[in-house]
Amino acid sequence: AVDYVRVLLFRDFAQLVNPAALNAPTFAGLRSAAPPTPEQAAIIADAVGRLPQVAECAVVGAPDETWGQRVTVVAVPRGERLPLATLRDALREALPASALPRAVRWVDAMPLTGPGKHDRGALRRLATEPDEVA
Repeated sequence: AVDYVRVLLFRDFAQLVNPAALNAPTFAGLRSAAPPTPEQAAIIADAVGRLPQVAECAVVGAPDETWGQRVTVVAVPRGERLPLATLRDALREALPASALPRAVRWVDAMPLTGPGKHDRGALRRLATEPDEVA
């Protein structure tokens, strides 16, 4: 069917079309995505932190084979741990699709530095071994 459509649509314009590009995967030229900026991470973390099932959270960029980086939530659950699909569904009204977490790592306590701030290095290490990936 693809060849028939290709011939039908591009019969007169074949010299302008690279046939190999017609079947190229979506976003073939996009090899990496930037990690979330601090402002974006704060917005995502605020939305996740408002969920009643989340006691505390942080958002980091974690390595991803396809996109280069993926939005990953490291969170302390309040009660039962949410599956990633449920977490994403709960955030759909608050966040654009591109900002929805693609991975989650549930922890018992957030890693902190001496002054009590989130230890970003430890969070990135935790994010490389998520519990679930979309």
